[in-house]
Amino acid sequence: MTTTTPSYSDMGITTTVKKPDPGSKLGVDFKSEHGDIIIVSIDPAGLVSNTLIQVDDVVVSVNGVGCHGMDPGEVLEMIISSRNVVTLVTDTPAKVMGAVAVAATHAQSPPGLPEGGFWGEDQNIGNNTWSIACIGCLCLGPLACFVLACPQDKRIVYRAPNGRFYDATGRSLSAGPISIPTPLAECPISPDD
Repeated sequence: MTTTTPSYSDMGITTTVKKPDPGSKLGVDFKSEHGDIIIVSIDPAGLVSNTLIQVDDVVVSVNGVGCHGMDPGEVLEMIISSRNVVTLVTDTPAKVMGAVAVAATHAQSPPGLPEGGFWGEDQNIGNNTWSIACIGCLCLGPLACFVLACPQDKRIVYRAPNGRFYDATGRSLSAGPISIPTPLAECPISPDD
C-alpha cells in the first residue's frame, strides 16, 4: 500500500511516498533543462499518480539532496536506491524561476539594465492561455477567444524604470495584457526566500 503525505513550504510541495517493496517504481520520467530536473510524465499506475506532483514540476530535492545540476539518471538512481521511503520536494517552474531570479539578484536589476525598477509577477498569454482558448473555440466557437483578455500564465519579470519588462537574464519581454506586475512583496515569493 502506498501512503503519501503532502506538505507545503517556501521550497515547494514535499511528498513522502512509502514503497511497498524496494523495487516499486514511482512512475515518473524526468528530463534536464537549464540544470533543473523536470517531470515530463507520470504513469497513472505509478506510486505518485495520486499525489500533488504534476507534469512540468521541477524536482527540487530527493531525500533531502538538492537536484539542481544533476543528470536525470542520477536522480533516478537516488529514487531506486531508496529502500522504503522516498521524499520528493517539487515546485512549479514559474516559482522556481522566480526564486532563482530573486535569489540571484536580491532585487537588483538584471545584467545590463539600469537600477530603479522592481521585480514582480506579471500575467501573460502563454501556453496555458492558448490551450484554453483553442479548446474553448472548438467547443464554444469564436466567443471563447475572450479568454485571451484574461491570461492564465504568470511569470516573474523585472520592470525597468522605462516601463519595459525583462527576465532575470536581461532578455526583453513583451508586456502582457495585464501589464502592471504585482511587486514581489505582495507575491508568494519574497526577496528573503
